[in-house]
Amino acid sequence: SKLKGRIIEMYDSLGSFAEAIGISRQAVSKILNGHTQFTASSIELWRNALDIPASEIGLYFFTLKVDK
Repeated sequence: SKLKGRIIEMYDSLGSFAEAIGISRQAVSKILNGHTQFTASSIELWRNALDIPASEIGLYFFTLKVDK
């Protein structure tokens, strides 16, 4: 996903990103895999940590997954 790519690009690993935002790697993984939903505050936290412009929130956090 675009979001995971941005995490790896900026932090090199999910673990490093998780540490930077103060949550566990497992929590990051659950969110990325759709097992846990984003909250408005977590979107803002992630957006700031990943330097995502507010105008691009939809591209990173709300893009639907399309089955082939």
